[in-house]
Amino acid sequence: MERVCPTSTNQEVVQGGIMEYSPEGIPLLPEINEPETIRRAESKLEEYHRWKIIACESLEQKITQSFTIEPRGGEGPSKQVEKLGIRRADATSELEAIEQSISNIFDTDYRCILINRYVRQPKLQHNEIARLLHVENTRYFEMRNMALLAFAEQYRNAVLVVEKRRNCGEIAE
Repeated sequence: MERVCPTSTNQEVVQGGIMEYSPEGIPLLPEINEPETIRRAESKLEEYHRWKIIACESLEQKITQSFTIEPRGGEGPSKQVEKLGIRRADATSELEAIEQSISNIFDTDYRCILINRYVRQPKLQHNEIARLLHVENTRYFEMRNMALLAFAEQYRNAVLVVEKRRNCGEIAE
């Protein structure tokens, strides 16, 4: 079994793993666990329409005929209306983060894939998007994975990106 521990002056033990450096002493970017990062990015994008529904809820929809409205008084808005306002604000913030992340991706084909597959309603099928981009299905799926990785890096300071970890005592991936 190969143990991965700092063995040269180009490595240093840091919290959670090993930081590697170039021969010039510049910190190298950590390796990305691509399958897990792609899974997380796709999961986040699949939430888009749920957030859209929450953000567009009307306050009137929450007032029912069972008289759940707070009586008049100086107590302010009811807890139900207050919770709805918070949920709508959170949903709007999430929508903006997703939309901004997609918009920040440089490659227009990647943006096209993400918008047509996850944002547009009804969403296009994979083969329809491949045809739209004039690429074969295998090339489309390569591009889709790259688009999802690009989204993961753009979304909220790369919180969706999963790094490969190499700890002392573990086998390197």
